[in-house]
Amino acid sequence: MIKIESQEQFEKAIGRARKGDLFVRFVRFRQFVVVNRATCAEYNVNFFVSRGRRFGGCDCKAGRKHLPCKHVAAALAVHLGIASMRRGH
Repeated sequence: MIKIESQEQFEKAIGRARKGDLFVRFVRFRQFVVVNRATCAEYNVNFFVSRGRRFGGCDCKAGRKHLPCKHVAAALAVHLGIASMRRGH
């Protein structure tokens, strides 16, 4: 799991996500599958809140090492948009 604290911690991952051919599929609130269209690889991404702190996880190599990865960065952008819509903003 990766503690999500700021956009700065994801800067490199965001750059990789923008360059990659990724597709984010919504499974249910806080759960996504990110597909790398170039390789057809699928990665499971989950978000949760514990004691007021936000966390994200991915089953990719970097995610298993608790490092910010492009899959979490891509899914986080979609998740934040969905969460904002649910709040009515």
